[in-house]
Amino acid sequence: MIGLMRIPLKEATKNILEYLSSPGALDSIERDPYWPKWDSPWWHMSLLNEMDLAKEIPKASISKMVQVLKTHYLPVYNEEFGWCWSRNTAGIKGWIPAKKLKVIP
Repeated sequence: MIGLMRIPLKEATKNILEYLSSPGALDSIERDPYWPKWDSPWWHMSLLNEMDLAKEIPKASISKMVQVLKTHYLPVYNEEFGWCWSRNTAGIKGWIPAKKLKVIP
């Protein structure tokens, strides 16, 4: 096992912000917004948010994440409560009753 590398918090934060500003981070988001799980842009963005530094996240990374998430995953459906989140199903956006959705096989 490789030991943990310890660096000052300000330097670590600077490194994260530089990474999120890089073409590599945008490419990673494009490939898969959540993978690799512990070393992808979303994880770094979440960490900055937990540190109350979300305003520091580069706008390009946020825009790319929003763009990719709109098309990368299916809408969420909760059978127990009978609702789903629809981003682009028939132009409907927001929480809607599941019985109003048409499932296309």
